[in-house]
Amino acid sequence: MLDDNVRSSTVEGQRYSGTGLACGAGRRMMKQVALPIQASDTREKKLDRRWKDLDESLEELQQLLGGKAG
Repeated sequence: MLDDNVRSSTVEGQRYSGTGLACGAGRRMMKQVALPIQASDTREKKLDRRWKDLDESLEELQQLLGGKAG
């Protein structure tokens, strides 16, 4: 679940929730979470663009983290 102030997720049957992420890297990761969800609900002709958006977002996160990610 994505909300402006609360983040909730389920991992191996356990539910976790808390306040939104305040750092730049955290916000970038939350955007990345939304991109595959959007891609899964996109028409076939727009899928390439959705995956390109995710790739660009991953590159931006890597730069934000100083090249230490992936």
